[in-house]
Amino acid sequence: MYQALLREQLETFKPSNQYRTFTTLSRICGQYPRAKLDGCEQEPVVVWCSNDYLGMSQHPAMREHMWPSLRPCSTARIA
Repeated sequence: MYQALLREQLETFKPSNQYRTFTTLSRICGQYPRAKLDGCEQEPVVVWCSNDYLGMSQHPAMREHMWPSLRPCSTARIA
């Protein structure tokens, strides 16, 4: 019952442009601030995110210190 009601209410936001959608981006390592739009073969886009406006996520020291934290959580093999 609530699912249908919520879905119906959310649909009312779309015509008025009040419904927020998110674009999936894949950052290109070493090419900050460039990223690829997922599912798109066009040229990379430039992304100036407020939470990474200095590009620190691409900094070599940051990436080096990030791996020990991620390794225990990963299901993929990290080189």
